[in-house]
Amino acid sequence: PYTTLFRSTVNTTFLGSFYAQYEIIKGLTAKVNIGNNISQTTQNYFSPGYTAIGLVQNGIGGIGNKKVEISLSEYTLAYAKEIGIHSFDIVAGYTYEKWKTNYMYAMTYDYANDTLGVNGLQNGNKPYGNTPIFSAMSHSELYSTLGRINYSLLNRYHLTTSFRYDYSNRLAPKHRGNFYPSIGLSWNVNEERFLKNVSEITNLKLRASAGSVGNQELPDDAYDKILGVGSYNGQIVYKVINNGNENLTWETTTGYNIGVDAGILNNRLTATIDAYTKNTTGVLLLVPPKLGEENSQYYNIADVTNKGLEFSVNALIIDKKKFNWSVSANIATNQNKIIKLADGNGDIIDGVNILRVGESVGSFYGLVFDGVVQKNENVTKLPTTPAYTIPQPGDPKFKDINKDGHIGAEDRVVLGSTQPDFTYGFSST
Repeated sequence: PYTTLFRSTVNTTFLGSFYAQYEIIKGLTAKVNIGNNISQTTQNYFSPGYTAIGLVQNGIGGIGNKKVEISLSEYTLAYAKEIGIHSFDIVAGYTYEKWKTNYMYAMTYDYANDTLGVNGLQNGNKPYGNTPIFSAMSHSELYSTLGRINYSLLNRYHLTTSFRYDYSNRLAPKHRGNFYPSIGLSWNVNEERFLKNVSEITNLKLRASAGSVGNQELPDDAYDKILGVGSYNGQIVYKVINNGNENLTWETTTGYNIGVDAGILNNRLTATIDAYTKNTTGVLLLVPPKLGEENSQYYNIADVTNKGLEFSVNALIIDKKKFNWSVSANIATNQNKIIKLADGNGDIIDGVNILRVGESVGSFYGLVFDGVVQKNENVTKLPTTPAYTIPQPGDPKFKDINKDGHIGAEDRVVLGSTQPDFTYGFSST
């Protein structure tokens, strides 16, 4: 079967979950939730020596295997109680997540026996590529302790407070744990006596909240110095493929929000408005190589602020037994700004992208287009091109920002960014 070009991919997946719930006493409930996802992928490739691909190498064969295991365990206790005009519920728990990946591949060429194909890689007399045999394993774990308290008074005044402590081994050993609290308050104004007789107001709620969350979405072992294998003059050599960063820590976002929910005419018309500010410290980013380095590296590179407004409205225009019609619209605006770059870094430039204090994330950096050189234009009065030649009719013109008579890197400026001025939507049902 291997005497012709052969490719195959075989994937086997196992998904399993277990859930249990038990009421210890009235109002106190224990829950357990365990899940597992295992995926095994095998790829085979063989190109005999007489095929177009395998001709030069006298046959090429290879096998690759990848196994991914993801597991999640959650253990929680919940207690709910009502006492007169008071009601509350409390949740406490512990969660554990694990990701593990094993992978390997082997490739050889110059086959002595084509008929065995991928089942006889040893028949390939020569290893293929810089790393003919490669195997590796990566894993990461996230441990979380969490809690939440909801309290309500007279069904008008509500308090929610929560906390979580997260510990992740994707981060440097001295910076793996962090604490994230939050608090939220709301007031059902329409339940107050002074609005009880205002039948037009169906709902009116005021909200305020503050809290922080963490982000640890990084490749496994991004903090560590890692060696890779290669080939030089026919010999196996090792080189650094990840420089490591012993200060790699959590990206933390602290947010503050105030909002209003309103509904009138039995909620035929509803609206929501929110104003927020979010401060993110230690933004995780893959930074291009520094001078003298070969590899990009993850850093907590910047502190960023986001401030914005969000507004949405929904109207039920017709509400009949056999026909109803509703429309909704929303609009939002957000101002994004870099307020600090770590370790006193200046601008971080990667091609046409730039990170600069005072500008937004996703800013473009380049020359300012200033038209096209015309046929009868006096080219001697134009700045020379980046190649130090005089521009000719039909060439693009760029603004000489520093007025030195030459278009160069010093003439680049921030041209714009990926951040929209606003976003909006409209729908009709």
